[in-house]
Amino acid sequence: VLLSARRGGWLLNKFCKEGKSFCDHFNTRWNSLIRQFIPKFLRSKFLQNTSNSLSLLPVHPIKGAGYCPVHNLFSTQLGFGTELSLHFATGNVRIKPDIWSLSDGNEVEFVDGTIEKEIDYIILCTGYEFNFEFVENGKLIATHHNDFHLPIAGSKWPIAELQSRLFFEVFSGNVKLPSPFCMKDELEKRRCNISVNYIKTRRHTQIEDHVQFCLELAEMIGVATPPFYKLAFSDFHLAVAVWFYPLFPAQFRICGPFSNKREAKLIILNEMKKEFNNHWNCRFERNIFLILIILIFLWLFLL
Repeated sequence: VLLSARRGGWLLNKFCKEGKSFCDHFNTRWNSLIRQFIPKFLRSKFLQNTSNSLSLLPVHPIKGAGYCPVHNLFSTQLGFGTELSLHFATGNVRIKPDIWSLSDGNEVEFVDGTIEKEIDYIILCTGYEFNFEFVENGKLIATHHNDFHLPIAGSKWPIAELQSRLFFEVFSGNVKLPSPFCMKDELEKRRCNISVNYIKTRRHTQIEDHVQFCLELAEMIGVATPPFYKLAFSDFHLAVAVWFYPLFPAQFRICGPFSNKREAKLIILNEMKKEFNNHWNCRFERNIFLILIILIFLWLFLL
């Protein structure tokens, strides 16, 4: 099987070294805080050089054997495929650059000058074009160049719950939204700020930060979790779970209206046990004191 790609991309494994899924490892409050202090290009370089967690989907040649994408890891949506990496390693799937020409003899010539013979089928993976012309002739929902709403880099369920709670808070009159003009203006500002760091393509590449968006919704409805140092004095175990593990929806039931701290804690700890096979992450336990020192330093530095 030959895989031809024009631009190429970065392919990540679904799981990290500790056994956690990449999404759960990426979308924690601690990692979100770190991302605010480390420039995006440095984070991208670090992950690109981590050969154990990444495989290259090549297009443009570099020195020596192999290819490499020309854009950074975080310049487009992340791609995951542990099984595809295995096929690359075993040679069942080979990477080729863009197609230059086709011949009548089942031959395909690529832009690098190589020719593959006896090609049986060519499958064009051109993607999709979003279109809502059936709704008010396309004027209600604008989809210029597939530019729809901003997708989220993370699980949809915590956000869906927070958005549902926000809807009923607005419906009951407890939360007052800005005017439609102000909300559209804010959306365009965010879209412009996000698009600066992404390559220009018709794919969905403008992604809203999952953790920050959840925290923003929680702030609007008054269920934002207390800071780490305040929560640690009352319940250290819960504080560690909230800050260093995935953003479970139960985290937003610790305080605020209709909250139940004890029940939320049990749900969070139970989800952690299921996620990490009934034991704490050993690497995290070894580094807990170092992480706490860094947190205290950042807190003092910010003050």
